[in-house]
Amino acid sequence: MSGFKNLSFNFFKKLLVYFAIFYLPFQTSKYFFLPQSYILGVRKDFLAPALYFKYILIVTVIVLCWKILEQVFVKHKKRLVFLTAFFLLNLVFSQNKPITLYKIFQLFLVLSLATLLWKLKKRGVVKGKGVLTALLAGAILEFFLVFYQVVKGSSLQGLFYFLGERAIDVSSPGVAKTVFFEKLLLRGYGTFSHPNSLAGFYLFLYFLSFKKFFKKSNFALVVLFRAICSFIIFLSFSKAAIFAFIIGNVLVVFKKRECFICKLSQSAAFILSGTVFLSASFRKESLLERAEQLFQAKQIFLKHPLFGTGLGAYLTALSKIYSYLPPFSIKNLHNALLLVLIESGIIVLPTLFFVLKNVSVRKFLKENWLVVFVVVFTSLFDHYWWSLPQNLFVLSLIVF
Repeated sequence: MSGFKNLSFNFFKKLLVYFAIFYLPFQTSKYFFLPQSYILGVRKDFLAPALYFKYILIVTVIVLCWKILEQVFVKHKKRLVFLTAFFLLNLVFSQNKPITLYKIFQLFLVLSLATLLWKLKKRGVVKGKGVLTALLAGAILEFFLVFYQVVKGSSLQGLFYFLGERAIDVSSPGVAKTVFFEKLLLRGYGTFSHPNSLAGFYLFLYFLSFKKFFKKSNFALVVLFRAICSFIIFLSFSKAAIFAFIIGNVLVVFKKRECFICKLSQSAAFILSGTVFLSASFRKESLLERAEQLFQAKQIFLKHPLFGTGLGAYLTALSKIYSYLPPFSIKNLHNALLLVLIESGIIVLPTLFFVLKNVSVRKFLKENWLVVFVVVFTSLFDHYWWSLPQNLFVLSLIVF
């Protein structure tokens, strides 16, 4: 009887892990707007702690599998102490302590989830087919929603409201739209806060499916998953993501042992299909905005070079230095790599060196070069890998 109970409990934990992976693209949440969440009386979502349903799922998984994590933490306690010291220093010098504390909590969940998935993968508890099925189920829902939004020019709402879909239409102020073959279209949002974030999420998963862990899955399942991810990326009309999609696929094609003509034809198919969607128009003003953001970022870094502005506190620091800017101009830097450096300060470099000491970075890059490439490339043009929970948490799947 006890054996049966243990078996049932293990099955429940595995099911919960798969469900947590399935729920990664959705943003069922409750925001808490503190006094520090406002800039000149205007509330900023990026400065507001939020309770996501995915947090509850991940915390539950962590609690149920704590013994596995505890073994890893004990084994690497020196790294953990060093990392904790960095977080505490960053918190002390933060320009917005509540949001920095919240960001530290997020990073703890991401690192814990990644560690747990890595151990479960090594033990053979979590299988590639199970993970891919969970991701595919979420991708199908997202594709249905994105297709509806682009074709109808508005959100669907209903059940999708509870999964995080925003109530928008093509005429909403500030909404992301594009002109495609002389027709004004709403860009696909899915359950994400912006189409670029949606595109980055599924761009990451698309190339993640090329890893060995997923090759043992059903071939048709892998092909279907990649096809749906591709459609989602295209319907987001995210230029950086589509460009990375083309480059990544061409690199994959030329690594195959096939005839040169075959490689050229396959590459041409990806280039032509991607170019069609790249032809959609975009706001030229955004280029000027991002150039201005780089200048602002330089000034903020020079003011907080050592310990940074505090994790998640970039907007607060920006509003203090540029107090004359109107609230709608206070935006995150569209470069995730620089944003992390500015919020963390130079002290993050020795911290990473110590934490990653004796870790085979070369082996990691060899196994993950595709996903690392798309994340780094898109990070040069946007901030979602660092600032948005969906994109931040999906990075934990790189351990597969």
